[in-house]
Amino acid sequence: DSGYGSVTLSLWLLEWDEDVGDYVRKRDTQPLIDHAKSTQGTVEVGGGPWRDAWIVSSKMSRPLKWMVRLPYTFRNVFKRVESAK
Repeated sequence: DSGYGSVTLSLWLLEWDEDVGDYVRKRDTQPLIDHAKSTQGTVEVGGGPWRDAWIVSSKMSRPLKWMVRLPYTFRNVFKRVESAK
C-alpha cells in the first residue's frame, strides 16, 4: 500500500444512450477536465476482493472547501434568479 501513487484524470460529460441503455460519453464535446495529474493517489497492491464499503473521512482547508463549493453556489444563485423572473 502506498499514498504516493501517480494518477491521471480525464472527466467527460455523459448522456443517456437509449440504444445502449446506459450513460455514454457525450459526443462532440471536449472533456471537462483533461489529463489532470497528481502524485497523491493512494494505491493498493494485492488483496481483495473487498465486500465491505470503504468509509473514509478527510479534512479540507476553508479556502479549498470554498473553491470546491463555488460552482454549486453559482448554479443555485442562477436558479433562484431565473425562478424569480
